[in-house]
Amino acid sequence: MDPKFVYAYDNLALAYRSSGKYKKSIKYYDKSLDIYPEGSFALQNQAVAFTYLKDFRYALENYEKLVTLYPENPEGYYGIAKIYVINEDYEDALDYVFCCHKLYSMQKSDYAKDSEKLISTIFDKLKEQNKLDLFYQKAKEYGIKTDSSTGAVN
Repeated sequence: MDPKFVYAYDNLALAYRSSGKYKKSIKYYDKSLDIYPEGSFALQNQAVAFTYLKDFRYALENYEKLVTLYPENPEGYYGIAKIYVINEDYEDALDYVFCCHKLYSMQKSDYAKDSEKLISTIFDKLKEQNKLDLFYQKAKEYGIKTDSSTGAVN
C-alpha cells in the first residue's frame, strides 16, 4: 500500500533470495535502495545474491558501499575478503579479513568463527605461494596473534 515502505521490499527480496530466486531478489533490493540508498540490510543481502549469481563485481561494489557507510560493521569487510578469496586474490583479502575479525572479536560476535575459517584458508593458500611473511606482517598490523604453523587465530 505504501510504495516507500522499505521493509516490505527488503523482506520480499529476502524471501526471493531464500528461495533461490536471486535475480528477483536483486530487483526488489534495487527498489529498496532506490528509496533508502544507505540501507545496510539491502546492500548486504543484495551482495549475497550477486555472489550466488557469481556476479562478483556488483557484490564487491555493494560490500564496498557497506564498508564506506558503516565502517564499524564487520559484514562488509568479511564480504570483500570472501570475494577476494573466491577470486584467488589472497593478498588483497588479508586487510579485509583481519579487519572483520578484529571487529567481530571486539563485538564478541559468534561470527568471529567464520572469519577464523577464512583466515585459515588464506593462510593455507599463501603458504602454498611462499608468502607467509605477508600474512604475518598483516596479522601484526592488526594486532592479531596467529599460530605460526597453522595460521589459526590465538
